Amino acid sequence: MGSGWTVTVLELRAILRGGFIPLVALSSACGGDSSDKFRFEGSSSRDSAGIRIVESVTPSWGDEVPWTIDPTPVVVIGAVENDPAQEFTHISSSIRLPNGGFAAVDLGAGGPYLRIFDEQGSQVNTAGGRGPGPGQFLSEPGLRAGPGDTIVAADRRGYRYTWFTLDGRVVRTVPISQAASHHFQGVSSMLDLALFPDGDLLFAGEVPPAAQYRRDSPVGAILLEDAWADFEVRLNLILRGGTEGVLIGQFPRVERAYLRGQTDAGPTTLFLVNPFHAPAPHAAGVRQRQVHVVTPSLREIRSFGVDGRLHRIVRLARPLIPVRGAEIDHFRNMVRDSARARGVSIAAALSLAGRIELPDSLPPYIGLHADLEGNLWAEENRYPPSETHRHFHVIDSEGAWLGTIDLPVHVGEIQEIGSDYLLTAWTDSLDVPYLRMYRLDR
Repeated sequence: MGSGWTVTVLELRAILRGGFIPLVALSSACGGDSSDKFRFEGSSSRDSAGIRIVESVTPSWGDEVPWTIDPTPVVVIGAVENDPAQEFTHISSSIRLPNGGFAAVDLGAGGPYLRIFDEQGSQVNTAGGRGPGPGQFLSEPGLRAGPGDTIVAADRRGYRYTWFTLDGRVVRTVPISQAASHHFQGVSSMLDLALFPDGDLLFAGEVPPAAQYRRDSPVGAILLEDAWADFEVRLNLILRGGTEGVLIGQFPRVERAYLRGQTDAGPTTLFLVNPFHAPAPHAAGVRQRQVHVVTPSLREIRSFGVDGRLHRIVRLARPLIPVRGAEIDHFRNMVRDSARARGVSIAAALSLAGRIELPDSLPPYIGLHADLEGNLWAEENRYPPSETHRHFHVIDSEGAWLGTIDLPVHVGEIQEIGSDYLLTAWTDSLDVPYLRMYRLDR
């Protein structure tokens, strides 16, 4: 497999059909002398062909979870109406700034815009807007805090990244040279950006399935109707001021399809996502200069250095969640209700849903975050999703499993996890977006 370890045929079959593999079997499959192991509480670690392999049977926290998240946000930014300085159209990314303030990318009319707020949530300035000029963006930018009290925004279509001051003034713009820009070819949108301390960037872009696109459309590439299409994520490192690029790899992301319909209000489109498709969530450990990727087929988390080399493999002994009739029925009911609401043929929608490949078990993780202290938060996959909580398995900077944190659904989507805060984007029942910060006690 190119990573210094092997899996037997019987074990591989067990993985592919969703069975549970005892940690002893995994240990023997990975090679290496057991004498080079050292133990965490409930975890073991060893080297195999220069790759650190960390396996956890039980979490070191046990039944007690010492980390808590205050249920009430300490800062809320957003408004329903009549306050342009607080209203958002759509928050695509956000960060906390070194001065305690906040920066967010808002996809409003004429945007994307970089919006900056102080630590109380009052707007300080707005920068950006769509265009090729200084401080403007040709595409939705990725956003990260930079060195020396700066904000860095990377523009995929503009082939450049721009440094702003904390009050929104442009400091400098660095183009990405042709030596690295070829890594953007075939990428349809930016998914994520991470800035390492020395200025290197991790760029994550979505890659559509070109073979399943029509190219004869007057408006560009159009996804073929009534066909499932596999989208992937390409992870590239842009190094040395944009002059070099390193490919970490291309990994599965999502399987989508669509059908057209008609309602009294006019033409509609029904988009479907296969909930049983195995994604490969990723995260960047900025201070550790690592890129972490879930490999769903092997049910493990792999960590790469900025040189593109695999450095560590993490495995948690978690039971697999089988896909049974209840999960399939929930998906079919969701498709039926969505088709009816969109004026799409229910028979056609159910036929399309029936063509997905059903696994024996759910992929283990649906999301991955790296906090600023170097810990990983791997979100457990549940289908149908819980209406009350999301479950995150926390893994420390050495790869040992600490425990599980249950995060209430109403907290929103995680944007950033700091040493003592959780920054989220949340949308209310009226589809009004808010930026919220919660206190995290470790």
